[in-house]
Amino acid sequence: MSIKAVIFDLDGTLIRRSLNYAEVFCRILGLKGISKSIEEVNLALNEVREEFEDISDEKCGKIPLSEFHYLWSSRILAALGIEDCDRIISNKVTEQWVSISCTRADPDAEPLLQFVRRRGMKTAIVSSIYQQEIEKMLEMGGLDRELFDVIVGTDTIQRKKPDPEIFRYALENLGIRPEEALYVGDDLEKDYRAAEKVGMIPLFLARREDDVPKDVRGITSLRSVIDYLGFR
Repeated sequence: MSIKAVIFDLDGTLIRRSLNYAEVFCRILGLKGISKSIEEVNLALNEVREEFEDISDEKCGKIPLSEFHYLWSSRILAALGIEDCDRIISNKVTEQWVSISCTRADPDAEPLLQFVRRRGMKTAIVSSIYQQEIEKMLEMGGLDRELFDVIVGTDTIQRKKPDPEIFRYALENLGIRPEEALYVGDDLEKDYRAAEKVGMIPLFLARREDDVPKDVRGITSLRSVIDYLGFR
């Protein structure tokens, strides 16, 4: 059966960041005159991450973006011993996260999207971040919103990957069957395995050949999607 749509993960796939979470958090703190090392922030992140995973599953997409970010950033600030009673720092995290992380599109993203659409295939994004964040990341990364027929964020149907319903929602809105969709993502479990379980054809994007497990369809660049589709 021919492929009628290519669906993409966003963060880490179409969009790449120059700074990691700890580096961004340090910069935001620095803007408020607070000096913390990368090591200190990483320790706080590790302390909070496991506890927050359950909260994220329960709340992500079901409460406003600012409230969700506050749940996360306030716990990190507390672990760092920083008071934020008036939410000034937490609000800065929400407002400046995308811009400070140096968001940019993968160099192959727009050429690939244009190529796929010229071939008559549909395109979509399925992401575990909020729709508002998706739109901002596309803008900052220089990718036109019109390049996508469907965009699904975690707040679109109050689900996040690897929940199969977030993938099925995208397929339904594209008007295609799972086996007619190619899904490209950089997370082995939340992208590749989850899409595979729904019945889509998954591609695992790893930036190094050594990071591609032997039992998966792997690519090391977005331009390799064209080769996989059979066009050279």
